[in-house]
Amino acid sequence: MFRAFAPVDIPEGLAKADPDYDVYEQTLCTSVMCAESGVYYFAPAWNRRVSAVRPLAEGNEIRYFGLGDRQDVDYRN
Repeated sequence: MFRAFAPVDIPEGLAKADPDYDVYEQTLCTSVMCAESGVYYFAPAWNRRVSAVRPLAEGNEIRYFGLGDRQDVDYRN
């Protein structure tokens, strides 16, 4: 899926949002989710490394995970 979405990524500074202002559009994150397992895969624009988060059984708490810098799939929980 990441390869399928790659052609529509907008790199920083490529597409001007408004001709009257210096505001540019940018793809911030590419993400996909497996419907069977519920695993959420994502890659931010500044680090194309694919990270994955597995859903928790209870799912009632918010958890934060740091982003790595290696180019592989890294499960954060």
